[in-house]
Amino acid sequence: MLLLASCRNFSVPSGSNIPTLLVGDIVMVLPFGEGPLLGAPARGDMAVFRLPKDRSTYFIKRVIGLPGDRIQMRDGRLFINGSRVPREPAGSYKAEMAFSVDKQVPKYRETLSNGRNYEVIEVSEDIGFYDNTDEYVVPAGHYFTMGDNRDNSDDSRDLAGVGYIPLENFVGKPWRVLFSTAKGQMRLFKIVQ
Repeated sequence: MLLLASCRNFSVPSGSNIPTLLVGDIVMVLPFGEGPLLGAPARGDMAVFRLPKDRSTYFIKRVIGLPGDRIQMRDGRLFINGSRVPREPAGSYKAEMAFSVDKQVPKYRETLSNGRNYEVIEVSEDIGFYDNTDEYVVPAGHYFTMGDNRDNSDDSRDLAGVGYIPLENFVGKPWRVLFSTAKGQMRLFKIVQ
């Protein structure tokens, strides 16, 4: 009961983590360092953190890079420490585009070196703005985060906007979708991967 008492709920305001989290999802967040979440965020964790440039703003993104890691996007593919992260086709996702137009976009399952896997979508295929980047070197005590909606996510790839996340800015890990106001979705108590 003590663990649940220390949980916080957050509303998902953007589609930057589609298909994992949808606009309108209300997620239960377990604080890092308590219960099963001992220590710092792990590679592949979905995490809530305070934006470094505005600590009153909370973001939810996936932890991709740990302190000292080298992260790069090349032709839409994620590279960690020079190794390409395996990505398998996982069907498609019906994305809502501008002017209420829907479009089927590619969905993939990425698998990190620690075995963690999750789905991502590519709205702009592999030619989006952040699909080719310089190499990022994660500073000591910091983490690199990305959204699962790779072409529509404001994340660590934007060093001027989000950048590297200091450990002390992390709030916790989304555990379950308590409920959702997302159109046509039944997501009660869905586990967040």
